[in-house]
Amino acid sequence: MNNLTVSLSSFAAYRASRFTVRIVKDGTSRDSFVAAAAIETNLECDILRAGGLLPLILRKSRE
Repeated sequence: MNNLTVSLSSFAAYRASRFTVRIVKDGTSRDSFVAAAAIETNLECDILRAGGLLPLILRKSRE
């Protein structure tokens, strides 16, 4: 089974327009790059922190 994880640097604390994206596959770091984003609301921060809209909805439904 392949496990793919994409993690973001601490964008929420600074609402930075640039952040580092790190891609990890099967526990091994594969790649990283700097990306730009327009994060304008707390909801957008929550969506990114959760790993996407669907994971956020599922997490909130369990609360």
